[in-house]
Parts: sequence; C-alpha cells; structure tokens
Amino acid sequence: MPRRSFSLCLLVLLFNWKAGAQTGPDYYKVDAYVSGLHQQVRSLYALDSVLAEADRIFKIPEERVRFAFRWVAANLEYDCREESGGSSPASSLEDVLKNGKSTCSGYSGLMNYALKKLGFESVAIRGVAKTAKRDLHWEKLPRPNHSWNAVRVNSTWKLLDATWASGEASDNCDTVIRAFSPFYFFPEPRLLALSHFPMDSSWQLIDDPVDSLTFLQWPVFHDPFYEMLVTSFTPGTGTIRAKKNEGVRFRFSSGVPLEKIAVWSDDRKTVGAEFGKFNKVSGGYEYMYRIRESGDYFLNISLDGKRTALVYRIISE
Repeated sequence: MPRRSFSLCLLVLLFNWKAGAQTGPDYYKVDAYVSGLHQQVRSLYALDSVLAEADRIFKIPEERVRFAFRWVAANLEYDCREESGGSSPASSLEDVLKNGKSTCSGYSGLMNYALKKLGFESVAIRGVAKTAKRDLHWEKLPRPNHSWNAVRVNSTWKLLDATWASGEASDNCDTVIRAFSPFYFFPEPRLLALSHFPMDSSWQLIDDPVDSLTFLQWPVFHDPFYEMLVTSFTPGTGTIRAKKNEGVRFRFSSGVPLEKIAVWSDDRKTVGAEFGKFNKVSGGYEYMYRIRESGDYFLNISLDGKRTALVYRIISE
C-alpha cells in the first residue's frame, strides 16, 4: 500500500547542457521530464512509445530506472476500493493503465514491464509490509500483503517501491495523500527491511537477513523516520510493557541534529499530547516519557515537528 510541473522553457534548458558536463545520474532532470509529460497513457502500446522516447533521451542506467519509477508513481493512484490484503484482483496491465488505479501488485507489475522494456533485469517481490498501528497486534507473520521490485543496475541489485513512493494511505485506507517520497528509490536495504519482509529472504539484499520474529517485534515506521536519517532507535520493540507512571526512554541516533519530540495517542485521547526537547547524549538524542494511563493503546512519535515517524503499542497495568 501506499504510503511532488515545469514549463517548456525549463525543460528545454535542462536538455541542452554541454556535452561532458554531466558525471553521474541527474535525477532532478529525470523528475522534471516526467513532470512535463501531460499526455494520458491508457494502453501498453502508448506506454511503449513513452518508454522508447525516454530510452532515447536518458543514457545513464540509473536515470532510465528513475524514469520508470517516477512515471509509475506519478501516473497510478492507489485504489483503496480494491484493496484486499494488499493485492489487487487479477487485472491485466492494460486494465491498470486504463483505470489509472491499482493496488501494489499493479504498481510492481507495471514497474517490471517498464524496466524490462528499458533493458533491465527486474523482479516483482511478494512479501509482508508493516503499514499501520494495527499491525503491532500481529502474533505471527500474516500472508503476503504487499509487492515491490528489485532491478539489476550495473551488475548490482537495487530495491524499489513505487507504491509507497506515490503517497500514503490512512490506516483504514479511506484517504490517500499523493506525495512523492524519494526514499523508496534505491533505499538502503537494511532500512527497507524495517518495514518490508520478502517471502524469499534473499531479496532483503543484506548479508544477515532479518528473521520473521525480529520483523514482527519492531515498531511501525513512517516516512519521516527515514527523512531524519535515523540509524538506531530505542525501544527496539514495538510493544512496550510498562506500569502507569513508569518512564520510557526514547533514544535515537541520527544523521541530522534532533531537537524536538512529540508523543501522543490517536486512539486514547485522554493520554494527551506531550511536546519536549531531546537531551544530547553520547551517540544520540534521548527523551524520557512517562506512561500516563493504563490500558492497551498506541503512541505516535514525531521527530522535529514532522508527521508521525514511529508508532508503538503500550500495554500498561
């Protein structure tokens, strides 16, 4: 499940740089090109034409992958009406393009098609994704509920999730917010493994794959967690068992300075919201939170005024 146009003059400037000026992939250029494509593509034949033109323009492999990724994320809308465990009905890619909507299998299927048309080896990966606070109630790994991709670029496999890059759905999937999230383009595999568990563990693309028990025990992560470049977090388990008035130490290591934290509960309004400042400690940032109420409820954690970064489950006597 899911989880941002430029004028013709700007596009002309972007594509008339001097030969040899570019030394690596220019994703800004690719993104601008995709934003300038306004024609509707409602068939594979029409998509083939778009892909052929992109293949002519973009010669760096990473840029061609970026084109497919941005195009799919921008031109499909997540279809909450058809959601059923994260997979869409048995629809052809022609149907996906005609409707302009799909669930994750449509996104990953279309990515697979586009990448192969552009000359890449790619696969669609089936697995389990943690997306909502209700997932913290899992006692065992559920059946696969999500699909994403891997692509071989310059002899190296890279991960992609065009569905989650296209926006974010509410917990009950009655609202979808369209907003591009760049993290899901070539994410660092160990970070993606916090929320994505492939049925074939080799597609984690890490030397020591995460096991299902560890995956089940983690909190639920949202995009701001990755935006803040968090490298470690405490508590490391998504369910916190503590008595009322007991303190819980939230601690984060991050690639950027952390100043503010907010803690609140959406489902237990009487808990109220708490706003505080981190203490700088050796190796990270720390905040002590006191459990305010007994019961079984969820806590949202926000870092530096952004949207929810993590969700924990509280079980308190």
